[in-house]
Amino acid sequence: MQDYEREHRIGYGALAAGIVQHACEDYREALRQAWACRFQRTAGESSRKMMADRRIAECERFFDSDWFTELVDIDGPALADKLREMVAREVG
Repeated sequence: MQDYEREHRIGYGALAAGIVQHACEDYREALRQAWACRFQRTAGESSRKMMADRRIAECERFFDSDWFTELVDIDGPALADKLREMVAREVG
């Protein structure tokens, strides 16, 4: 039984890390997309900017959620701040 519980914890940890990693990748991509469409010259760019803004908001809600803190022992809003800084350096 002990091996099963250990394997279960390892699997849960890997799943939790994967969920958070995917959210970080989505957030960074949405930030890049919003930056690329910041001047909204065409209707298509405006639509992409709105979609990116929605994804940014969704990710920020996730980073600040109880579920996030159940998954990992990380300060979600601080992680979002760090990711925004990283993207600002990449695109700036």
